[in-house]
Amino acid sequence: MEEKRLPEKQRDLNLDFIRGLAAFLVIAVHFMMMSEFYYQTMAGGRMYLLGCVRMAFMNCVPLFLLLSGYLCCEKKLSKGYYLGVLRVVVAYLLCSGVSVFYRWWRLGEEMSLLHAGRMVLDYSGIATGWYIEMYLGLFLLIPFLNMLWRGAESKGARKALIVTLLVLASLPVLVNVRYSILPDWWKGIYPLAYYFLGAWFRTYDTRISWGKGLLGFLAAVAAGGALVYVTSRNQMFVWTEATDWAGPTVVCSACLLFLVLRQIRLDGLPGGVKWCIAKGSELSLNIYLVSWCFDNAFYPVLWEKVPDFMARMPFFPVMTLAVYLCSAVVAQVLEWVGGWIVKGVKKPLEKLL
Repeated sequence: MEEKRLPEKQRDLNLDFIRGLAAFLVIAVHFMMMSEFYYQTMAGGRMYLLGCVRMAFMNCVPLFLLLSGYLCCEKKLSKGYYLGVLRVVVAYLLCSGVSVFYRWWRLGEEMSLLHAGRMVLDYSGIATGWYIEMYLGLFLLIPFLNMLWRGAESKGARKALIVTLLVLASLPVLVNVRYSILPDWWKGIYPLAYYFLGAWFRTYDTRISWGKGLLGFLAAVAAGGALVYVTSRNQMFVWTEATDWAGPTVVCSACLLFLVLRQIRLDGLPGGVKWCIAKGSELSLNIYLVSWCFDNAFYPVLWEKVPDFMARMPFFPVMTLAVYLCSAVVAQVLEWVGGWIVKGVKKPLEKLL
């Protein structure tokens, strides 16, 4: 399917909604961590349901990766393409700077300028720095991944590529839950599997009926919750890669959620709602990166006021909304500053190249 060139001011609201939702799901899955879900004994129906909720929230990063494949699968190798990384780098540096400052000012960590600089450069200054470390590598690979995608000219060859990546990255994390049965050296390439899945959805304009999509999504989430429950039954949460980003149930639920959200009719929404969706999409990366600071600012208050784990669950809307909105305010300021920096740096680089 050929890419449809749209006027610069015309936005795809569905893609904006998916990107904004992915950022919110990051904050939502952090609620599970910050409310101490992972320290509870997995026993009983309520804990199974909370395991399902956690698995639904785990679609956050996969949605971002699917979007990358969907939007970038036609990018080609050029100097101009690589200049696009400036926005990501500047966003990371600004958000990481905020995080390092918060660690020193609020958490009382000893922080020399040299130590702060090292934390920024090795991605440890911000808790979500791992995502930038992964995405920068993906960004550099995208033109070459697209060469591979175009080179696999037949639909069957492209399907074989995706299946191969899923077998390498996703199947071992399920089969090797208890014992190492399949070779799992390649399991870390799951971002490539999501990228090519997004490319498939774009290239072949993949669609699914609402009923089948939602039913499949709920079934995948329920299966993921069951996997969490079985692997952790009668003990604290056991971290397994089968219930992480590369897990087969997460792959299924993320793809189905992406396809369903891609087909939602948003044209009739009020202008103000459309603006909020577009703004949430625009700020999604910065919101993702700075939300850790507000997690650490707000949740200790919840721990003190509500010591019982189950009693914390009703506070989910309040806590996630507070973290999201405060993160959005800081994200907007950083977006303005970052925009000025990128504009100032990009022109000299364009002349140099």
